[in-house]
Amino acid sequence: MTLENIKMERNMNIDIDGYLILVVGKKRALIRLRHVKEIIGMRDFTRIPGLPDYMLGVTNVRGQIVPVCDLAKRLSFSSDGSGRRSIVIVETRHGDLGLVVDELEGIKRELDLSKVKKVENRENGFFKGYYLEGEEALCMLDFMEQEDENI
Repeated sequence: MTLENIKMERNMNIDIDGYLILVVGKKRALIRLRHVKEIIGMRDFTRIPGLPDYMLGVTNVRGQIVPVCDLAKRLSFSSDGSGRRSIVIVETRHGDLGLVVDELEGIKRELDLSKVKKVENRENGFFKGYYLEGEEALCMLDFMEQEDENI
C-alpha cells in the first residue's frame, strides 16, 4: 500500500491495519493507520492567541476547521523544518487534529509484539510506548487514548 492509497481505502470503508511511519525531527514515530484520516501538504493556518506554543493554530480542510499541532515541539524533539513537511490529519476522541511532521517514511503492516515496550506512565496522553527496530526505538503514538486497544 502506498501513502496515496490510505484516503482511497478509507473512503471505501476498508479496514486499514498497520502503521504510518513518521519522521519528526531526527526521530521516527508510528501511528496506527486506522486513526489517520488523510495526509495533506503544508498550508497556511490561522494562529489562535493563548494556545500552547506547539499548537500552530487552525486550518480549513474542505470546510472543516482543524487544529494544527507541531508534533516535534509537542514531543520536545529538535526539528529544523527542512524535510518534506506534511500535515497528517488524525482522529482523536475530541475531533480531528492536524499533526505537522517533517517527513512520511512509509507504512509498516505488522509489528513484532515482542519488540513493543509500553509506557505505563503516559504523561501526554498519546505517547503509548516504543517499538524497538534494531538499535532504534520508534515512538508509538495513540491519539484515540484507548488503553484497551491492542498495540
